[in-house]
Amino acid sequence: MQFCLHCKKPNLRINTQARYCSNICKFASYRLRSGRSGQLWSSERTNQCIECETSFHPEKFVPYKKFCSRQCGNNNRQRNWILKNPEKRKAIMQKFDKSEKRICLRKKHAKSKRLQVRRWLANNPAKSAEYSRRYIEKNPQKAKERLLRYRKSPKGITANRMRSHLQRLKIKENETESHRYKTTLLESLYEEIKGKCPLCKKPLMTIRQATIGHIYPLSLFKELAFESENLIALCEQCNKKMYNKHLIVYCRLKGYQEPIRVIEYVRKMSIKDNRYAVN
Repeated sequence: MQFCLHCKKPNLRINTQARYCSNICKFASYRLRSGRSGQLWSSERTNQCIECETSFHPEKFVPYKKFCSRQCGNNNRQRNWILKNPEKRKAIMQKFDKSEKRICLRKKHAKSKRLQVRRWLANNPAKSAEYSRRYIEKNPQKAKERLLRYRKSPKGITANRMRSHLQRLKIKENETESHRYKTTLLESLYEEIKGKCPLCKKPLMTIRQATIGHIYPLSLFKELAFESENLIALCEQCNKKMYNKHLIVYCRLKGYQEPIRVIEYVRKMSIKDNRYAVN
């Protein structure tokens, strides 16, 4: 019976000419004989990893090594397999997406993933626009369904209101003014009225029940359309009934109490120009 030259245990390998029981003993013996125990028995040759492109010194017994580590080798083989077998890869991922493990992972990391995606979109607007264009070209039906879902959402409804105001005023191309008319504006106006219409005192439980009204009507004072002080959140009924009347005049006709902010704004505008005075 032969014994391993390194660990002195019986050599049970089929090859009767083998001097070591395993590759572990073989490489350990090489390191010991080189006088560099515990270190890689490196050669003076320098190779470049074809995966991460870093320079490294291969072991003497593997002089033409292509990868600097096992991880780089695994990554390279996995990528090559995916390129050669796209259909198999797609089938595997579809099966994994329906598994319980995948569903649990999605729920666990949903919030952090959304923040990560938003951060990337903010930092890469050009790439984001290009990806969106490609997706719409490849999936027109899915893109249409996603757009319809967005328009029915609270955020989409608010954005549609803003867009209709811009179209009615026919100044959509004026970017210097239109950028101030954002969807966040209705949110700030809704917080100001504290959940009820400032005219009829009707409770507005959600932001969807509020609409943007104008103290000075748009039909007579288009130059004040995008003045934030000229805007006020109202219930839908008051906004429709007011139509093209001044808010102060409408309050007097209905017997409503005039909001303090409106009175101060009208006084300031009257001093600025007599055209804005209300009799």
